[in-house]
Amino acid sequence: MPKQDFGPFSFECPTAWSQRTILVFVGAASDGGAPPNLVVTHEARNADEELTTHAWRRVFELAKTRPDFELIGSRDSKIDGQPAFRAFIRWQSDRGRVTEALAWIDSRDGNALAFTCSAIEQPAVFDELERILASVRLGARDSMVAPSPTARASSPPSPPPEPEEPPTYAAIPMPGTRGTRR
Repeated sequence: MPKQDFGPFSFECPTAWSQRTILVFVGAASDGGAPPNLVVTHEARNADEELTTHAWRRVFELAKTRPDFELIGSRDSKIDGQPAFRAFIRWQSDRGRVTEALAWIDSRDGNALAFTCSAIEQPAVFDELERILASVRLGARDSMVAPSPTARASSPPSPPPEPEEPPTYAAIPMPGTRGTRR
């Protein structure tokens, strides 16, 4: 069994198992509500699948599983010079109306780096997501494994570039619906 290094620890996994690292960051909850979160994953794309096709496939998968799903908007984009696709969705959870901003970035290896930011009635968190996405740099590391908390940087990090204006999205009803549901 090959050894898997993950930050400050390692372990052995069966050879037939594949690594699917998920990074999760959680913000502070406001007014005792659910805290916003950011989930970053490395998603496998189907053979010869364009990034936009992959992203739409994922959006349609979400539409099938999220109660009262609503697509707010979508657009092609660039993040760190790479093709990207952005979408905003809403859906109903038992804790309230969830808004999610999604971004898929071509990860240069035929797959997609996916960012999903979720919040309930905390729109300011999406400004933070815009700053996060503006700071994305691909190719700096070969994996998504976080460095050990005791690791020392060889040089101080450079400050992120100034964020662009947050995008605005038009309300687009899902096919087969009659207008936007609120």
